[in-house]
Amino acid sequence: KDVNVIYKKVTEKVYKTEVEKAIKNGRLEQDEKEFLEKLKSNLKLSDNVASKIYKEGAEKLIRKFINNAISDERLSPDEEKELNAIAESLNIDLKLDYPTRAVLDKYKLLWKIENEEIPAIDVDIKLQKKEKCYFYTRVNWYEQRKITKRIKYSGPTLRIKIAKGLYWRTGNLGFQTISENQWRKLDSGDLFLTNKRLIFLGNNGNKTIKLNKIIDFESFSNGVEIKKETGRNPFLEFDKNIDIFSIILGRAISDI
Repeated sequence: KDVNVIYKKVTEKVYKTEVEKAIKNGRLEQDEKEFLEKLKSNLKLSDNVASKIYKEGAEKLIRKFINNAISDERLSPDEEKELNAIAESLNIDLKLDYPTRAVLDKYKLLWKIENEEIPAIDVDIKLQKKEKCYFYTRVNWYEQRKITKRIKYSGPTLRIKIAKGLYWRTGNLGFQTISENQWRKLDSGDLFLTNKRLIFLGNNGNKTIKLNKIIDFESFSNGVEIKKETGRNPFLEFDKNIDIFSIILGRAISDI
């Protein structure tokens, strides 16, 4: 019984090592298939055990390739083509779970935005001639406003005792207002990014920012601050696909 346990561990380890060698380059040639089949027979491995070891090795290789391919948060057509070629050669059904597929689709889009024509989307607003919409989302529109935070005393004072529990304060009593800029929510509405401008259709009114008037922008985890040549700089608050919006905006500005 002990020998059988040891034999099982050793033979499975040997087969696993040879499987990893055979599929290391992402391909399984005919002679390698025949070698693994013969090895399985010589080691007296069951079909189920051998198939499980092979599948685990192949899926591990595919996961490694995916992680390397998207390490730059992009997935090029060549990388996607190679991924499919590996899966086909190793005879592995490339059934990716929804989160993995969503990540790959997102990185494919980011690569396309940077390297090909930006995909346009259909919207139900009137656009200018040759104007194309690239992105739509709901946002909160913030702008900085100066507000008074507090009032405090300033100037020297002297406290003189007159009687028990009674004091006289001498000196000038100065009042100082402290003001600072704070972000203030002004509106909520729909934001459209086109190849010419940012269009905001809000509950309290509409606003437009031409892309050639944007001198810079800064992305945060909860939105994007738009820095214009003149006027107040708005902060557009939203929480989904901020990275996609930022890359499209940067590309659209550079294409003007």
